[in-house]
Amino acid sequence: MNKLTLLAALTISGCGLLHTDSVRAAENRQSDIGGLEVSAQLFDVIEQWQMGYATTVSLEDLLMNEHTDLFDQWLLQVEEQLGGRTIIHYFKQQHPEFYDSARIDLSTEVNANLLMHWAAVSAPQTLLDWQQSQLAPKGLDLSNWLRTHEPAVLNQYRQAAALPTSHNRYGQFADYLTASKPSAELRGEGQRLLNHYANRGAGDHCACDVVTTFQESGYSVNINPNVEEHNWLGNLKRKRYVKQVKNKAAHSADMVRYIQHAANDVSRIDTSYLRTRTTILCLSGSGGQCESGSCTGELDLQAEYGSKVWVKTSAAGGPLSASRSLASDSGMLTYDPPGPVSEQTLFNKGVVLSRAQDTTFNTDSFVTFLEGALGIAALIATDGATLADLEFDLVDKTVKGLLGLISHNGNDGENHENFYVDFDSNTAAPYLLNSEETHTFELTSKGQVYSRGWGGNKSWSWGRYNSAYWLAGAVKNFSCDDGVIPPDRTGFWSYASAGGPLSNGTMVGNINAFLATELGYTGTAASGSSTGTLTMNDPKYPIADCDITPNFSLGPVTSTFDGTDSFDPDGSIVSYEWTLSGTPTGSGSIITEYFPPVTYMTGYPVTLTVTDNSGLSTTTSCDTVRICAATGCVARPYPQAYKISL
Repeated sequence: MNKLTLLAALTISGCGLLHTDSVRAAENRQSDIGGLEVSAQLFDVIEQWQMGYATTVSLEDLLMNEHTDLFDQWLLQVEEQLGGRTIIHYFKQQHPEFYDSARIDLSTEVNANLLMHWAAVSAPQTLLDWQQSQLAPKGLDLSNWLRTHEPAVLNQYRQAAALPTSHNRYGQFADYLTASKPSAELRGEGQRLLNHYANRGAGDHCACDVVTTFQESGYSVNINPNVEEHNWLGNLKRKRYVKQVKNKAAHSADMVRYIQHAANDVSRIDTSYLRTRTTILCLSGSGGQCESGSCTGELDLQAEYGSKVWVKTSAAGGPLSASRSLASDSGMLTYDPPGPVSEQTLFNKGVVLSRAQDTTFNTDSFVTFLEGALGIAALIATDGATLADLEFDLVDKTVKGLLGLISHNGNDGENHENFYVDFDSNTAAPYLLNSEETHTFELTSKGQVYSRGWGGNKSWSWGRYNSAYWLAGAVKNFSCDDGVIPPDRTGFWSYASAGGPLSNGTMVGNINAFLATELGYTGTAASGSSTGTLTMNDPKYPIADCDITPNFSLGPVTSTFDGTDSFDPDGSIVSYEWTLSGTPTGSGSIITEYFPPVTYMTGYPVTLTVTDNSGLSTTTSCDTVRICAATGCVARPYPQAYKISL
């Protein structure tokens, strides 16, 4: 579960709409009913509802999502009783890896209250161990605290935990959606989702589908600053200009700086992102929970990020003139698995490119500092170059774990570098996608341009970065319980460029090649939409459903075998074949079978095989008809005789 979903309050606002197109037009934020791409707001509702299944219920989850005020009250009382310093000291000493992970993940000074909130989301077992060893002896663990302060909530949890794992404590999804008080748009989108399940012919049977949502930076252009000054003769005196473009997780910055005689500088940072969340949602045709089945599937993902970084300097007018320019960019792909497992970094690389027309700073000491502070494994420094001095805080304002630093020095000139980084889950193993679990992938780009210059008659500097990315996923190889309508094989993708080194043609070709390899797709869906989903509309196997009446008798009986509840999700059933104890016994949706008198209790297992108009067949075990003697059920005398009185 994505940490932001658990920690943040559920906010329902405007949302996108579901449509029936086979491929979604991403720019209009429409949704593909075939691939079940939904708005982020509807996905939030789905994700919260799925947490109601007993397998995901913990006492901490219950309070954090339904009784936040009680959870906060408990933490405050624990902190008052033990002291914040004592709590932090315990985790630092007993769970140092947990404490270090919290500091990195939270990116701020950790206090006791924040640490415990983080533990409830990211390390529930550690929080439970702490309660049992430190709080339970004092009666301060969550269970004991609720027993004293809110026993009704504790009883609610115990009742939910006692339910079968297939039961959702929030009830039917349709009712939960209504209870969340959605906006008119979200209510309409939710109803179209429910109609989709009803149209699959599921009835009371369970149907599963892959559901995906995208969140992104969107497209924007920002020009700041845009300063241009002239002297009384009309000659250019000062210029500072930065144009930044966001396009989902791709971005660009174009910087120009000019100064005559005085000093000035310009610096801008930009972060862009794309986030995709995927789950398998299983519902009945009436929009209810599935009490009798679920599905699993395999998810494969590929992604690539590329950036072109460029710097240029020019200075004139004496030995004290200077011109410096720096541009950096990076791409990071993370995976947030379901449950308490920590977020994983799949790649995180970038490049810093600098040009300095200035000989007044010590290059070696600065390079040494960067190697230690940034942990750059392969630091490249050429031409005896120097970056700006430490007034430009490279440690905080650019990414860590960079691919390398490339710097240049000398006369007027320019330099540029391209870098690429990619990920392919096929190099390891696919991700296992279970019903009621969310898998989150996020691609984040971070770039900066910086320039400074002074002195002489004029000093120019330019800096630029332009990036592009593509990401594609496929969900397939489903394994479902008997009677469950499986999802279609599903693909999703996103790509964008802000003048980066990956052309649209290359990215579209890569995405279509991925979909062809993973799903056997032969079209060009990515050519028409830069973000979208598709389904393969796989032929559906029929669902075999049978009823035997009666299935028990004292003495001879004629039983009815009824297969009329069987159905085909995408066609019609053309034949019904019955077996009795492994031997064919009749054809048709309804047949009768006579069972003669017996001396000993005898069981007759029954199976039904249905075949649809596409030639696909499904066999299911019905019931075992048990026939006893008229005087009672007597077992055969092996290994020993016994009698059951009725």
